[in-house]
Amino acid sequence: MTADRCDLLVRGARVIDPAQALDAVADVAVAGGRIAGVGDMPVPRAARVIDGGGLVASPGWIDLHVHCVEGPGVGAVHPDRDAGIDAGVTTVVDTGSVGVDRLDELLDVARSARTRVLGFLNVSATRTAPVHGDWQAFDQARTIAAAERHRDRVVGIKVLASQRHCGNLGLVPGRPHDSPRVAGGRGVGRREPR
Repeated sequence: MTADRCDLLVRGARVIDPAQALDAVADVAVAGGRIAGVGDMPVPRAARVIDGGGLVASPGWIDLHVHCVEGPGVGAVHPDRDAGIDAGVTTVVDTGSVGVDRLDELLDVARSARTRVLGFLNVSATRTAPVHGDWQAFDQARTIAAAERHRDRVVGIKVLASQRHCGNLGLVPGRPHDSPRVAGGRGVGRREPR
């Protein structure tokens, strides 16, 4: 496809594309919602032309920390207007606004957004705001099963285990090579003497 058949031409932007080892001032032609060409493009007759001077054009940006599900104790942003497409970001990652009991709310937000919405599922399964450190609210089996069923949207499990949120768990940072094996897997700290 050539620039003379594009819908949009961004002229003279600084184009940064690490995959193409490109960092240069260039034109970007867009046709049918896709990049049709990058380089020194002639101005097409039917295209909308935007002056990209002083602007950066790059592949989609990812915001790795948003909360886009409304709920108790959570100040949510709109995934398109506040953090996503309208801000030049193509993917946002909700960092644990909901647990398994409210996963449908995250999935609804993701389906209705133009921005790609991914999320961490909070280990606290409750319908209210996640309660970190309340072990009664954790439902490991349901959380893992839901994450497995929704691999297209759920990219991980959020566990917030700071002293501020869950109290003193008796752990202190240690060196990886001398950390104990805990929780049936790999330890990341050592127990503080009591």
